[in-house]
Amino acid sequence: MISDIHMDYDYTPGMDTKCPKPLCCRSDSGVAPSPDRAAGKWGDFECDTTTHTLKSLFAEITDNIKPDVVFWGGDSIPHNLDSLTFDTNVAIMKNVTADVAAGLSSFKVFPTIGNHDTYPQDDIKMTTARSNPAINEWAPTWNQFIQDDEQLKTWLDYGYFSLPLTNKNGTKLGKTETRVISLNSNICYDLNFESMTAFNDPGDQLGWLETQLLELEKVNGTAIMLAHVPNLDECTRQYGRRYHALSDRFQHIIRWGMYSHIHQEQYQVVRDMVTHEPIGMNFIVGSVTTYKGKPPSFNVVYLDAETMLPIDYETHTFDLEHANKYDEPKWDLKFNYRDEYGLKDLSPSTFYNHSK
Repeated sequence: MISDIHMDYDYTPGMDTKCPKPLCCRSDSGVAPSPDRAAGKWGDFECDTTTHTLKSLFAEITDNIKPDVVFWGGDSIPHNLDSLTFDTNVAIMKNVTADVAAGLSSFKVFPTIGNHDTYPQDDIKMTTARSNPAINEWAPTWNQFIQDDEQLKTWLDYGYFSLPLTNKNGTKLGKTETRVISLNSNICYDLNFESMTAFNDPGDQLGWLETQLLELEKVNGTAIMLAHVPNLDECTRQYGRRYHALSDRFQHIIRWGMYSHIHQEQYQVVRDMVTHEPIGMNFIVGSVTTYKGKPPSFNVVYLDAETMLPIDYETHTFDLEHANKYDEPKWDLKFNYRDEYGLKDLSPSTFYNHSK
């Protein structure tokens, strides 16, 4: 999974990395006053993603990882909040989508929308269909990833959809019917003012989710959840409790979930609402952007074809210092979760016992 690209097409090597703006290393950041403050060709830990690093990411995934599918976790807009406009937001979303589609053209891509992927940032409305003008402008560019009329409607109307887990050629992955359910969890984000009035079910998203899970239950199918904002402390209680209830009711259907948003890796053990026993796993991935001091990263999940449960989980990171020093990209396997934490497996109970 890749997420939080925060692509800065205006990244300019040699510019100041410590300018008095929300985002530096840009053409308006000023020339660095000293070499130690100069933005490197491949990026800087104070700034957003460069085109060189993004292309390197795609090459690493294509040439060395060769996954069956790619999950794309949202947030493509850079952090230059002082100069973003409606038009630049739409243009960046269209450009990043084109870059992802071209750079990962060998794989089936399952995307989900992030809180930065609208204008103004965080403001995503779901009370009525297609009420986000910026998203309305760029959303059709994701039709190439969805390609299902029924799911395209819910995507274009409210930002969520569900698709069978297949590879690029349409071959079903796994032994059971598995669907990737991409939610617009930004409606629960506590910085989205719309969430303050979301006392019902905006866009009928949770009602729709229940129907999706009921249909999978009828055929002994499974689901993988994909969303940007995780159901943690930044997710409002009214949404979070309802979503937790669905996770509890359909714990035999939902295999695991992938989230992002916070730019750092975490895992979340989902517990039964009555017995408090561990019943599910959510993995929260890091970011492609270096913004605020972390190396670009992506994650690889290995699944058991019979159960569709994770059996291995890896973090791969970009060596930014090496790239800037030698002008060559270098990706490393940072760690494997089972090896790093000494886990016998990746089950909810194992993670729960490890966390005590």
